[in-house]
Amino acid sequence: ADQNTRFDLRNDPPIRVTLISETKNKHKIAITTHHIAIDGWSLPVFLDELFALYDAPDAELPRVTPYADYIRWTASRPDDKAQGFWRDQLGEVEGPTLIAPDASGQSASVTLSRQLDVTATRELESRARDLGITLNALIQSAWGLYLSRRGGQRDVIFGTTVSGRPADLPGVERMVGLFINTLPLRLRPDPALPVPDYLRHTHDRLSAILEYQHVPLSTLQRIAGHERLFDTLTVFENYPAGPADDDAAEAALTVERHSQHGGDATHYPMGLAAVPGKRLRLTLSYRGDLFGAGDAGQVLDSVETILRGLADPSDRKLGEIGLMEAAAAEGALSVLRGADHPRKDQSLPDLVCEAARLAPDATALISAEGRLDYAGLERASAALARRLAGAGVKRGQIVAMLLPRGISAITGLLAIMRAGAVYLPLDPDYPRDRIASVLEDADPALILTDRQGAALAPDHPHLLTDDQVPAPISVPPVHPDAADPAYVIYTSGSTGRPKGALLTHGAAVNAILSRAERYPAPEVSVLLPSLAFDASLAVIFGALASGSALVLPEPGAEKRPAELARLIERHGIREWISGPGLWRAVLSEGEADLGSLRLVVLGGEAIPDSLVAAHRQTVTADLWNEYGPTETAIWCASAQVMGERAQNVIGKPIANMQFLILDASLHPVPIGVVGELYIAGSGLAQGYLNRPDLTAERFLANPFAPGRRMYRSGDLARWREDGQVEFVGRADQQLKIRGFRIEPAEIEAAIARAGHPQAAVIAREDRPGQKRLVAYVVGQPDRDALRGALAEALPDYMVPAAFVAMEALPLTPNGKLDRRALPEPEAEA
Repeated sequence: ADQNTRFDLRNDPPIRVTLISETKNKHKIAITTHHIAIDGWSLPVFLDELFALYDAPDAELPRVTPYADYIRWTASRPDDKAQGFWRDQLGEVEGPTLIAPDASGQSASVTLSRQLDVTATRELESRARDLGITLNALIQSAWGLYLSRRGGQRDVIFGTTVSGRPADLPGVERMVGLFINTLPLRLRPDPALPVPDYLRHTHDRLSAILEYQHVPLSTLQRIAGHERLFDTLTVFENYPAGPADDDAAEAALTVERHSQHGGDATHYPMGLAAVPGKRLRLTLSYRGDLFGAGDAGQVLDSVETILRGLADPSDRKLGEIGLMEAAAAEGALSVLRGADHPRKDQSLPDLVCEAARLAPDATALISAEGRLDYAGLERASAALARRLAGAGVKRGQIVAMLLPRGISAITGLLAIMRAGAVYLPLDPDYPRDRIASVLEDADPALILTDRQGAALAPDHPHLLTDDQVPAPISVPPVHPDAADPAYVIYTSGSTGRPKGALLTHGAAVNAILSRAERYPAPEVSVLLPSLAFDASLAVIFGALASGSALVLPEPGAEKRPAELARLIERHGIREWISGPGLWRAVLSEGEADLGSLRLVVLGGEAIPDSLVAAHRQTVTADLWNEYGPTETAIWCASAQVMGERAQNVIGKPIANMQFLILDASLHPVPIGVVGELYIAGSGLAQGYLNRPDLTAERFLANPFAPGRRMYRSGDLARWREDGQVEFVGRADQQLKIRGFRIEPAEIEAAIARAGHPQAAVIAREDRPGQKRLVAYVVGQPDRDALRGALAEALPDYMVPAAFVAMEALPLTPNGKLDRRALPEPEAEA
């Protein structure tokens, strides 16, 4: 009852005592204090005096300095000097360091404690002595390095608790009251920094702030220009000692227990306290509504690992210290690995030809033009492949295809690959400038197109599919190997121009065969993605390699959801693959019967919870969230969406693929910690066509598999105990709209070419589930003219939905774009 009774400071003193009589001669006393009266340092001073009086009630205690002297000392400090110091300390802070960015309010705290062994404690103390620093500096350094590794930040801030007792105030060490203060400690754990330099820097920072430790945190937040600077706290409990344990047996009064009871509320999601002794004690307090016991244990494991690294006298670089010991890191790498399934030496056309051999009369393609069975598809693609070879196409050359969705396009795709060439899809709906840019970069040997498409690229040699020219008989067939390049897909580029990812047959075959291992056979599928988007290959070969029928809607049907809903009903479509936005639009068309669907696979961007709920209410089909950058052969992971929430889970890697979630120094991160997602395995692209610099930047040597590579995705992720991986966001400024990867720099470059050199493009989601591109342009642009200029240079999904005129772009104190300060577009914008 005493524990649960709150203080009313308007009417009650900030301390109360409860006497509990157990027997006639045995009593317990519960002393409960408000923090405003006694801080951590004050507690042993208070108990010393209490014990002295209990043992000798008539004794006269030594005179102490009144608390009012401290108040006068604080008021006498020059504000300008203190604020100048903190302005230097907190200058150009780009943003807060938050371990739980979405946390609000306060909640009951939970604690987890452990002690280091005697040897580890001695090693830390020895390290501190050798470097001339305090043990406190080692603890603070460890927490700063942990936050840096956890959040991928080189500049971190966290709260450190200081005694608040100025050395130049006589008698301050024996005063009882609230002196404690929380100050921001800013550290920069650069991976290239030697450990001793980092530790000494922390020690110097801690020493410097002691002179100005009286400044309130609210003042410091105002100086830094942020409402919040941090949400974690560190405490080094180096308080003056109370009665020695050896004296306890002779004392009339002893302390049996001192606790901060579990009902206490905390504003901070997490805090670390260290208590020195023969065995250093670490106590982690955390909000139980934000973290579990497993999370807390993992944090303490990481802090211990870091402390061991900092105590190592070999003077390593900070980048060599990870969050996990070697054995734990190896375990993490094994969990995030797909099954090992050896594949035969096959090409993508081989998969379709095998299906044609097994069921030649089965329907392969369905379109407004009619139907084509597998035998007919095999004959038509072989004949067109011979035509391509007769036109001079050689193995390994790039052949572009500029055809609308239809039977001719699927036949052409297979023909290009069967001729041994590299398939480069172009979308006829793309602006001429975009098509010309890709053709200039790829320099294909030939364009496979029709008369309408030839008019879009008149300066390049082409072969027309609508010419009735017989295929040459004498041209020998070409059988591409798994190691041969199969296709090149262009995506948005961070340098202002698109880049082409080059993939092999073996990489793509692994992706297609993995679909059959994870999903049921499509039976009847529908092709919705643009042929210039690699998701189209998942649909095309996922259906044709399994002997299923592939429905080809007329071009532009993806913009008419009611028509697509009727298409599902008319053809009894069983599998649907698209982005979340298109599926939402189809679900909203309530008239058609969608009951034939058995599998819905969504990818390209996060699935809103509202869409999951709409799906559950409308169809019984299984819902899957699929993930895979273009650089990793179509897809590399998926997760079935269970319940009513998507939770951004992207699942586990497919066969022969591996995820690596690493920190900035390429160390594996523990469960629940956000890191950058790297992808390894047989599905990686060879690189970017004609871009060795960009290839070297994104495809790195795999430090855990000598001689192999890994792809740096730029996606932030974390993994769970069940091995499932959650997508968290982007490490860079790349955006995803309608499933397409977009580099804002490419759009900003197009805006500059249109006469507006100062512009910024971001994705906004002002309404849940409705993400759109917004361009902020300095000046007074003619919105319609600018929109038209961009439409002539960029695909429609890259043209901003709104344009906002700005007098100037908002900048952070260090000169970077302040995205948080960009306003929401007005409705008419």
